[in-house]
Amino acid sequence: MKKRVDDDVMQHPADGEAWKVFDRTFPEFAADPRNVRLELATDGFNPYGVLNQHHSTWSIFVFPYNLPPWKCMKKEYMMMTVLITELKDLLTNGVRMYDKSTGKMLTLWAAIMWIMNDFAAYAMVSGWSTKGYMACPVCKEDVTSRWHAGKLCYRCHWRWLPCDHEWREKDKEFDGNTERRLRPRKWSGDEILEQPNRLDFAPYEKIKNVLDTLVGTILDIEGKTKDTIKARIDLERMGIRRGLWMNRDRDKAKRDLAFFSMKPNDKKSF
Repeated sequence: MKKRVDDDVMQHPADGEAWKVFDRTFPEFAADPRNVRLELATDGFNPYGVLNQHHSTWSIFVFPYNLPPWKCMKKEYMMMTVLITELKDLLTNGVRMYDKSTGKMLTLWAAIMWIMNDFAAYAMVSGWSTKGYMACPVCKEDVTSRWHAGKLCYRCHWRWLPCDHEWREKDKEFDGNTERRLRPRKWSGDEILEQPNRLDFAPYEKIKNVLDTLVGTILDIEGKTKDTIKARIDLERMGIRRGLWMNRDRDKAKRDLAFFSMKPNDKKSF
């Protein structure tokens, strides 16, 4: 990508700050627009379904971002690879190539600019465990987590809001407490690179897809929704979200449809 947009609209990754920081860090690489910039995407799946729960297969794709926006993500430009060592060699040593347009040889380099994956795959790609009390790779040891109602919960996300944000004062809408803390500190790249050397790598395990859970909840699908009777009772026990408490009538208690769940007509439209 030789041409870039100068306004504040990001139309291609070349307009983003990450691209510009890379150019400043590796000026020799950036000097030749023929050098290839890649995105790597990966995820795991079990090709045997429920027959073998101990096996997963990981497909690795790379996408060239030297192309214009309308071509970057087209399937005809996707490349499937498992040769990670070759990707490293392309960045470290380059490879001799023939440029037909100039009739000359050149040394071509390639760099993986970023990796696209879901949170479960993040553990496999980065080495940071996405389970346990310190599962957040951004907050790290400053994460707010605790065991509650038989599961590990991650709380206090509103501490990331600006210090003067009105939601910081809304204790009843959250866990009953106002939030005065600053957001967790930002770690430097060197600090993050050093951390994997001190980690025990956790094995990949099957987890529920976040999108399935979200859809199951807003559609109020039995067995799929997280808005369960147990969750409503937990809110009651914590003294928060009164609008979501169980509706009690004499000896009976029922779970009314939540404000975030779709009504029958809305479900049909959805």
